[in-house]
Amino acid sequence: MNFRGKFWIPVIIYVILFASVASAANTTSNPKQVQDLQAKIVNLTKENRELKAQLANLTRKLNQLEAENEFLKQQNEEYRQIIQQVMNEQSSEAKQSYIEKAKKERLIGSVIIKTLVAALVIVGLVGYGLYRKKRSWEYPL
Repeated sequence: MNFRGKFWIPVIIYVILFASVASAANTTSNPKQVQDLQAKIVNLTKENRELKAQLANLTRKLNQLEAENEFLKQQNEEYRQIIQQVMNEQSSEAKQSYIEKAKKERLIGSVIIKTLVAALVIVGLVGYGLYRKKRSWEYPL
């Protein structure tokens, strides 16, 4: 926004009226017109001061808002970086946890398979031994 354009409008009108008052004072001897023009100049001068004050106030507010905007942008960027870092850490931890869990499950599966194979071998040997023992009783040589 450019508030400075509003500043020049009353100044231009003020200059034009001042010139018309000066020319009216030189050319006319009608005091009523001169007083009217002088009253308009006073009113425009007052309005000009008010507009200058409003312009200064709006400019100050604009500068405050720009500074606040810049600060919030910086904070937003910092928070985004922190969130990104936390997400990366969580992802890394989850990945590591998944790998550890998979290793543990694989180890458990391996132990179970080895136990089953060992149990089958033992059962097979015991069964074969019992079978041989039974045959030796049934058919002595």
